[in-house]
Amino acid sequence: MNSTTDIFFIQTTDISVSSQLSGQLGYLQRQGMRVAVASSDTGLLGSLAERDKVASYALPIERDPSVLSDLRALWRIFRLVRKLQPDVVVYGTPKASLLAAIASWLLRKPRRIYYVYGLRAETMTGVSKRLMLLIEKTIIWLSTDVVAVGHALKEQMIQAGLTDDVRVFGKGSANSIDLESYQLKGQDPELRKSFRADHGIPAEVEVVGFVGRITADKGIDALVGAMQSLRQHLGDVHLVLVGPDDGIESLLPETVAAFRQPWVHMTGNVEDTSIVYAALDLLCLPSRREGLPTVLLEAAASGTPIVATDATGVRDVIPDPGCGAVVPIDDASSLAAALGTVLKNPEEAKAVARNAQVVVFREFDRERLWKRQYLFYAGETETGRSSLMTRKQK
Repeated sequence: MNSTTDIFFIQTTDISVSSQLSGQLGYLQRQGMRVAVASSDTGLLGSLAERDKVASYALPIERDPSVLSDLRALWRIFRLVRKLQPDVVVYGTPKASLLAAIASWLLRKPRRIYYVYGLRAETMTGVSKRLMLLIEKTIIWLSTDVVAVGHALKEQMIQAGLTDDVRVFGKGSANSIDLESYQLKGQDPELRKSFRADHGIPAEVEVVGFVGRITADKGIDALVGAMQSLRQHLGDVHLVLVGPDDGIESLLPETVAAFRQPWVHMTGNVEDTSIVYAALDLLCLPSRREGLPTVLLEAAASGTPIVATDATGVRDVIPDPGCGAVVPIDDASSLAAALGTVLKNPEEAKAVARNAQVVVFREFDRERLWKRQYLFYAGETETGRSSLMTRKQK
């Protein structure tokens, strides 16, 4: 094995780096790889790189299409790849992936790995959907390897006609989580008390939590509608929204108006989400699309009951009703009913949460995932024999 393999990760935002690569970068560095990462920098990138002891590069990339901005970002990526001369380039998220795939293909880097966290085209229609699928196909064509974060996402890619040559590590996940840390903190009464006090949440109320990007694709409209219905039947139930604003303007006006109500608490991005779950009575993921939702791993490891929509990837974590409630997408009434059932039956909900905890500890061990990723990036199998280095040579 080449113990000095250079590997360069490129993402659109440092928030994505935090959720999808934190810890993994340091693990690869400790195995002898020389690791670098680049993304736009909202203030997280430097601290993440320092903690994992890897090189980092601020790379302004706009999420929305912008010809001049995208060309500048492409040139910056091209220059970085040419400067660093990595053996392996790994990219995720559509915008960063397209630019990184073009740059690393032009420079003929031997391993160009597209890590697929989800398909944006899933919630698009018409011309926008066709364009996004064309972008996905272009990235795949320019890449030597394609990795999906979950088996449901892999099947979706095959059904969409993108490619049938997709790798999934074990049961899936981009980065998994520190399961023991979430388990330890998830039922800590002091954390429950302090988190609620810090965010103005009454100690005695029941709390439904959401962790993720605040945007329409995450089903926030349906969640707020379900909460309004739930409050009519159960009284003063509060909602905590943990995560960055990723498109509040895309939400319904009545949803945005509800954010000003005293029963809604918006925390913004929380770097260490393990401190959140003790404060919640349940975690709701009302998403319209997912790859493999890390927040469900977090909630399950924490022993927090789960209600989720039947988005791609959810069944990879919640395989049956014995691990959590799964309802149709964008169905606020079904969502409200499921939330109410969990809150009205706390002992049964705790038993179901324990089942989910057993599943994630059995199937989503982080160190095992990181080892599989390291061996893949280094070009070896778990048996120590050389693996096929690339999917195809271009």
